[in-house]
Amino acid sequence: MNSKHNWNYFFLSAFLLNLAIVEVSFPSLGIRGELFAEVGTNFLYHARYSSLWENILKTDTGYLPLFPRIIAVFVHAFFPEYWFPFIVNQTTFVVVSLAGALLNLDRFKTIFNNRWATWFFSVLYCFHHDYDQFALVNISYAFVPALFFVFARALLKSTDSLDGLGLAIIGLAFLSKAAYLSFFPALVATLLLGFKTKNRNLTLLSVFGIAFLLIQGVMLKLHMQEGPKSKSTPMVEVLVGGIAYCASILNQTFFPIIKGALTLNAGLSILAIGVIVFLILQSRREQESEFQVALFSSIVLIGAALVLSKSFGIKFEDNLFGFASTRFLWDRGKLISHYASFFLVVYLVVNSVKFKKYLRYVLPYVFIINFSTLGNRIFFDRDPFKTDAQSYSHWKRDYNLTLKKEFCVPINPKGWEFCHPEKIQPGQMILKQ
Repeated sequence: MNSKHNWNYFFLSAFLLNLAIVEVSFPSLGIRGELFAEVGTNFLYHARYSSLWENILKTDTGYLPLFPRIIAVFVHAFFPEYWFPFIVNQTTFVVVSLAGALLNLDRFKTIFNNRWATWFFSVLYCFHHDYDQFALVNISYAFVPALFFVFARALLKSTDSLDGLGLAIIGLAFLSKAAYLSFFPALVATLLLGFKTKNRNLTLLSVFGIAFLLIQGVMLKLHMQEGPKSKSTPMVEVLVGGIAYCASILNQTFFPIIKGALTLNAGLSILAIGVIVFLILQSRREQESEFQVALFSSIVLIGAALVLSKSFGIKFEDNLFGFASTRFLWDRGKLISHYASFFLVVYLVVNSVKFKKYLRYVLPYVFIINFSTLGNRIFFDRDPFKTDAQSYSHWKRDYNLTLKKEFCVPINPKGWEFCHPEKIQPGQMILKQ
């Protein structure tokens, strides 16, 4: 085997494993092709009943979901509607699998300097337990791991040429989910750094990223009345709660199986953040570019923690003494903060020079402990609608009903329906009360 082509095998094996995992884990989305939640009430609904321009600008609970909207409109335009759920779900599975596998491309091989660490990182996402995470509406969350690799590459390698693949990943992610506003403080920092170091690629990626987030922010501000309002939380509580949440997230990365012991969790959180700060400072003494990557992921972690603290009104004691330590963290609501922490820990471990011989034993521990706690429903038990009897959606059986006037057919999960416009308010999410 020619070593210079080994990346092909890392990429291919990661893609095939990711695809196999999601196909086996979620048969109601995959092989059976059922409609799920907003995929029916928002994306199929508007693909069928709205114009192209209305589709592009239509929000989902206030934010702009551009990438899933493009997929829905394309599939509806070029394939029989009967096959819409199946093709959309399979497209989602392929994109999710590909988003992880991309980390194994040759362009990213110097980030971890360890191909097996990169490979394990690239298959982590598809082990997540969250069913909703693998539906079309949440497809762009799959780019969270790749974003750290894109910006790490830009920070480590100064170049005048714009990274086209990186820009595509940034655009598809930032214009599809409001949660990516967590990246805004980090992008301001990379923009300033790009100007200072004359790194044109980093500067352009930061400029485009900030522009995309501003568009998302404006859409969110204009249309937030369509979705739930954030809780009103005093700024001091947001800052203190965010700091505590950062500590507890780092604690979870090292000790995710310890739950309930409040004093112990508080101590471990403080210990974890102390170790990370020490390693970040050590990376600055070893190499400035390594320090910049660590700093970037740290700012993203802080930004995500502040957004969560603001959105959910989480207080200091809830964070440090319970929230992150006693609740399951590998779900889509906390993906950015947890991946920021996970990337930061792995990056510092694999790139440490002075403590390499000691930290080499930490890496397998971190991967094993996090893989083992991704969920208690592995493969066949992750799909709540895996059989016809468990599913509320029966698209193939009910499709002909949707060709009639004033129809309403049930879809997954319980209580959701896909309805004719004359039966509902246009764009309304149908939930039986």
